[in-house]
Amino acid sequence: MTSNETPSAGHGMSVYSNASPDGSYGVTITVGPDVVFQLDREQAIAYAAACTTTAMHAEHQLAVLRLLIEGLKLDFPLAAQVVVRDLRTDRSSDDAATRPVKFEPTIGRRKGNPQVTSKYLPLVRVLINGNELGCLDPDDVRDHAEGVLDALMSARLDDRLFRYLTERIDLDAGKARAVVGALSGYLPADDGREPEEK
Repeated sequence: MTSNETPSAGHGMSVYSNASPDGSYGVTITVGPDVVFQLDREQAIAYAAACTTTAMHAEHQLAVLRLLIEGLKLDFPLAAQVVVRDLRTDRSSDDAATRPVKFEPTIGRRKGNPQVTSKYLPLVRVLINGNELGCLDPDDVRDHAEGVLDALMSARLDDRLFRYLTERIDLDAGKARAVVGALSGYLPADDGREPEEK
């Protein structure tokens, strides 16, 4: 069982391999203290793809805004209208793949003249049931997607180990789950350090 806290989220988003109600291992995502959901293989791949797509949309929107203001010399209100009203509405929604979490691309701005495009930054809003939890940098959203894919592979390996322990070594299911659960203590830490000597 492996775990991956989404860096810089500040919202308690974590991803890990965990036993599903049917007994197999899958990807579990927690957001804060109240939201926990599981993904099977196909759902995890779609979720990760949706996160990566949203991160790219956020960066693309900012690039278009900069192009319109700097390259075409449009005023900020018109450039923002093009990005928000015209281009953003053409974006396909991946909300179903990430439900109950919604990742929404947006553009943030530091204080100052709106015509100074260096003041803008790409962001991804994180929402649960329409309530905003905060914003992430697109790279943090990509890291979250990578964590989902890592947990997916871990789930496959955890499932294989569980089956081996129950079918070949003949451990009961509870003991086998405890052994799989203890596995994370033997894996390298997320910070690159080796596990402690036991």
